[in-house]
Amino acid sequence: MLSERTIINALILAAGLIIGPYLTISTFEYNFIPILIAGAVVSLLISFFYVGNRICALPLLGLSFTGNLNFLPYGLNVIELSIAVTILYYLSTYIALKQKSFKTGPRAFLYPMMIIFMIMLYHQQSFGLRIIGGTKEGSRPAIMMIASVITYLCGINMTNPPVAFLRRLPWYCLAVTAISNLPYLISTYAPDTDTTLVYLSSNLNLYAYFGDTDRTGALAAIGSPLQLILLAYFPIYTWWRPGRWWVIGLSLLSFWWVSQGGFRSQMALYLFTFMLGAWCHCSWRSLILLPPCIVAILAVDLVQSSGLVTLPLSIQRSLSFVPGNWDKDVEDSAKSSDDFRADIKRIYKQEYAAKSPLLGNGFILDTSKIQEDTAKSGDAYYAIKGFLDSKSFHVGWISVYDAVGVVGFAAFVLFGVSAIFMSGYSVFGPGREQFASLLPLKIYLFCFLTRDMVGYFTVFGSFPGSFTVWCAFAIIITQLRSLERKPDMSAAVRLPDHELFGLPELGSHWQVKPINETYR
Repeated sequence: MLSERTIINALILAAGLIIGPYLTISTFEYNFIPILIAGAVVSLLISFFYVGNRICALPLLGLSFTGNLNFLPYGLNVIELSIAVTILYYLSTYIALKQKSFKTGPRAFLYPMMIIFMIMLYHQQSFGLRIIGGTKEGSRPAIMMIASVITYLCGINMTNPPVAFLRRLPWYCLAVTAISNLPYLISTYAPDTDTTLVYLSSNLNLYAYFGDTDRTGALAAIGSPLQLILLAYFPIYTWWRPGRWWVIGLSLLSFWWVSQGGFRSQMALYLFTFMLGAWCHCSWRSLILLPPCIVAILAVDLVQSSGLVTLPLSIQRSLSFVPGNWDKDVEDSAKSSDDFRADIKRIYKQEYAAKSPLLGNGFILDTSKIQEDTAKSGDAYYAIKGFLDSKSFHVGWISVYDAVGVVGFAAFVLFGVSAIFMSGYSVFGPGREQFASLLPLKIYLFCFLTRDMVGYFTVFGSFPGSFTVWCAFAIIITQLRSLERKPDMSAAVRLPDHELFGLPELGSHWQVKPINETYR
């Protein structure tokens, strides 16, 4: 008698025998589209039948991916695919099959999201994406934000992911970031590979191709989250133990990578995150780290200013927010960046701010103005207007104010503050030790969100990007709240650090004691 599994295996084998030769021949003929489509289908099947309820974290993992995959059609990127898969999974498994009741999540998240959602619908009365025949420019960011709200509602209505998966989620995000930055690193140290890697990824170091190797942003993109994860999973007051030498080594490596990035904003936010991560475990005692940090920065500044050592330009760029005798090119670069943002703010206040007082202007672009600005881009004034008319503001408060006005600005700030408060309350509030196995994840969420919001309003901000990030983090925060309210989750006790890390202790076998088999 044939079983159901036997029939399924036979169908899979038959499909492989039929499709396999065609995919092989098309690949040898340099036609990669069929095999990419087949890979996408297989990935979807794996997501549906193996990943399961873990898929609620897919948007967060997608946001960890840097750059775009250039072989995807219509300019799709990984986060857009992650959002589409999450929505499709929920609709096909929960709505169509399980008929599960619908939850709206915490009101502190729901209300700000819905305000921004409605403003986006108001501006996007016709969804004019060119890939579906539309004629308007600028619809894509708005549709992404609308889809992010829908994804949040789908994600929080899924069954809670396993605790073991949630404990390791920051490490999975770091792995995705590292893998997606490999093309950038390869193109940095082997610039001639750009002509080949461009077919794979948009995340390439084109500066290195033209001989400029002063900045390696991919190293900073990996070093900063690595440092945050080390602080979250291994309290800084335990680093002095002999068995933790490798944590100190990785921390120093993270600092070196961030300094090699060549961006002063990343270095400043790195130091801010370091203190915040230490505070989560040590409270006010972490202030003892300030004097050594200040002395170290002043020592580096003194060494550079005295001429005893000339630091690489990349490190000078990263530390140029500190007064010192830096290279002239570094100082000119920092000054031009400051002047650029000052001009953006000045011209916007004079000519654009009054046009979006209440609900903003949305994301629809006036292509005629952009063409005019491009034709006159030799003039510094029109060069700045080109950024403003194309809505590349580079200034956080302008980005959100221009899109959704004062109403949306208030909702956006409320959303960010609510996310920080709720994640912070789970770290510093009562019951911290009761669910200590998930404490590193909570610290990661709190520090990441706080750094992102501080950086948004002080350094650089893109409203659509940050809103999508916060929606993805809100899914995990809501899932954690739901998980901890289950009565039998009170059995979660504090695990040894190596078990929180998800790896075996040195000299021990690969084994993690279960918290509760129901949630594994």
